[in-house]
Amino acid sequence: MNVSPKKIIAFRGKYFFLSNFYTDSFGICVEKYYQASKTDDSVLRQKIFDAATPQKAKDLARGLPRKEDAKEIMGKLVRFKFLSMPERRMLLETGGAELVEGNHWHDRFWGVCNCPQHKGEGENWLGKILMEVREELKEVFNRDGTPKKKDEGAGGFK
Repeated sequence: MNVSPKKIIAFRGKYFFLSNFYTDSFGICVEKYYQASKTDDSVLRQKIFDAATPQKAKDLARGLPRKEDAKEIMGKLVRFKFLSMPERRMLLETGGAELVEGNHWHDRFWGVCNCPQHKGEGENWLGKILMEVREELKEVFNRDGTPKKKDEGAGGFK
């Protein structure tokens, strides 16, 4: 039996798949899509998609304001990311662990900044969205990511 931790405090190492910088087996990276969503400029949007790395995509979008519906956009992107295997299985295998996007780069909206200045301050919206998506997945899929039998599932994935 695979035992999950009670709290995952950073999306690095074996938990890098939780990061928006993770690129899945189809080549999709949430960070690029999220950063591209900040602009209506089709040329800039394409540059962001074409960026060599998620960090370069983020750098291209630096200075663009976060949209009012940023949490909804991120929720849709994260849901899409975890529809496929093995990502779906990996998220489900985190069990009931609290997911915290711990960082040192002062992101107190999507994560929790652990730098000496902020000392664990942050709203952790990415962690909250991941936990919400995991709960939705649990209604439809087993811990190994396979679909539940019809009489086991209590609903659908949003």
